[in-house]
Amino acid sequence: MEQRIYWLKYGEKKILYCDYSNIDTQEILKLFTKSNNVVLNSKEKILMLTDFSDVKIDKVIIQRLKDAEARAVAKKVGKTAVLGISGIKRQILNFYNATTGSNAKAFSNRKDALRWLAESKSRPKPEFSSMIEDKDGGD
Repeated sequence: MEQRIYWLKYGEKKILYCDYSNIDTQEILKLFTKSNNVVLNSKEKILMLTDFSDVKIDKVIIQRLKDAEARAVAKKVGKTAVLGISGIKRQILNFYNATTGSNAKAFSNRKDALRWLAESKSRPKPEFSSMIEDKDGGD
């Protein structure tokens, strides 16, 4: 199998690319393990581009997308752009975001996805964060 998980540069940004396109559930699960290890071993938050083009999302994959490891990975990722998402996969992406706290965003093409990943810092803080009281009294 060709290399499907690797780092790429876009401008000054380093982005982890995970290509899950055109493969079956068992191969996707193996790649999830590899990509999760890369993310969890990173010393800083990363930017991630994933491609789910021509993939059938089944119950096994959905279960994996909501497990504890997926939530831990989501906390280590600054931004995620996702390709190959339409129809029911868009609802699954919304479910993933809701269960993991991710802010993964669907794109129809790689160019726009890379541009979005490179354009700003990490994910924006939730609007309610300003309502959380700081115990130190400082910022």
